[in-house]
Amino acid sequence: MIKHIALWRLKTPAEGQSKESIFAIIKEAIESQQAKIPGLTAAEVGLNFKESEKALDVAIYTAFVDIAALNAYHAHPVHHQTRAKVDAFVASSVFVDYEV
Repeated sequence: MIKHIALWRLKTPAEGQSKESIFAIIKEAIESQQAKIPGLTAAEVGLNFKESEKALDVAIYTAFVDIAALNAYHAHPVHHQTRAKVDAFVASSVFVDYEV
C-alpha cells in the first residue's frame, strides 16, 4: 500500500470567501475522486484548527494499492479536474509518499 500525504497553506481568501468555504470546495473535490480513480482506496481531507505561523491549513491523506496506482492517479483526468478547482486556493504545499 502507498500513502500520499499533502499539506497545504492556503492563499488569503478573497473578499466574500472564508477559509471554511474554500475548504468545503477542496474537501468535496478530493474526496469525490475516490469513486472515480482506479487504485485510490482512501481519500481524507482535514482543515487545521490550530492558529500558528508554523501551522499549515489543509492536510490530505490518500492511499493507493501500489506505486503504479499513485502514478496513474497523478495522470488521471479526474485528478487534473480536481487540480483545476483547488490549485487557485493553494499558496504552498509539501508532500510525502511512502510504502507500508
